[in-house]
Amino acid sequence: MKNQTGLTLFEMACALATISFVIGTIFSVNQFLDRSTAKRLLGEMQEVKHVMHAYRDRYRAVPGDDWRASTHVPGTKSASSEFGDNGLIDGADQWSSHSTNSNDSTLESGLFWQHVRMAGLARGEPSYLGAFNAVRGRLGVTSTSRIPTRPGDASGPFNVCSSAIPGKLARMMDEEADDGDATSGIMWAASETASTPITAPTLPTPYENSARYSVCMAF
Repeated sequence: MKNQTGLTLFEMACALATISFVIGTIFSVNQFLDRSTAKRLLGEMQEVKHVMHAYRDRYRAVPGDDWRASTHVPGTKSASSEFGDNGLIDGADQWSSHSTNSNDSTLESGLFWQHVRMAGLARGEPSYLGAFNAVRGRLGVTSTSRIPTRPGDASGPFNVCSSAIPGKLARMMDEEADDGDATSGIMWAASETASTPITAPTLPTPYENSARYSVCMAF
């Protein structure tokens, strides 16, 4: 009699179960990592709001817009009288701009980072007027319209924006903080067609996993 070769039905079932378990574990780990990154990105945006309020409570001025910053926090550059002291971050630069020219008093979005860092409210090099997010995109704050265009139901004088965020993560952030819709609410987004931050009025676009987004939140 010849010996049978190959797997029995029981062995095949065990093998398939093992493969399914491994695939399920990998999927679960990836989901966990995505959720963790989305929460970190959202936390960074919320932290901008927190340090803004902390600076304003301490000095009765808006960081970046503070025309007496050099008095409040020695070593900082005060905002220009052209833009400063109107309670908005509306200087000459864009929210995603990065600069080491800490002597330019018109760069309110950049001076925001110098003011809060020198005041001990945020980490980072004070002479570097910019910040990166958890996916190496840009993080910034502005009161101008040079961002994904606000939905009608968003309110507040400031917008904190974060760029280069994969669509899957952007949707998770929106679901956590708002309504999960990129075109409505206090959090919204527009896809980055040129792989650069959105720095001009741009209509929000629905989330797609294959795209990258500049995500903004009003406060």
